[in-house]
Amino acid sequence: MTRDISLTVQWEGAAVGTLSDPDVEMFYLSGRWQPAESPETRRFLDLLRGGAELEVELGGSIAARIFTVPDEYIEVTMRA
Repeated sequence: MTRDISLTVQWEGAAVGTLSDPDVEMFYLSGRWQPAESPETRRFLDLLRGGAELEVELGGSIAARIFTVPDEYIEVTMRA
C-alpha cells in the first residue's frame, strides 16, 4: 500500500509551504514543494533569493536548514 506523506514547512512560526513525497539521503531531505499563499511565504522566498540560509521546521518536529530557493522541489539539510 502506498501512503502519501506531506510535511508542513514552518519558518518563524508560520507555515510557508509543504514538502510532499519526502526522500531522505543521509542528512538531506527533499521532496515536492507546494508554497503557501501568504506574506510570510513571499518574505521567506525573497530572503532565500537574496542568499540567506534559513532555519525551518518540518512536520512540527524536524529541525532543518534551507540554502536554496525551492522550485518544484525543495531540499533541506536536517539538523541534529
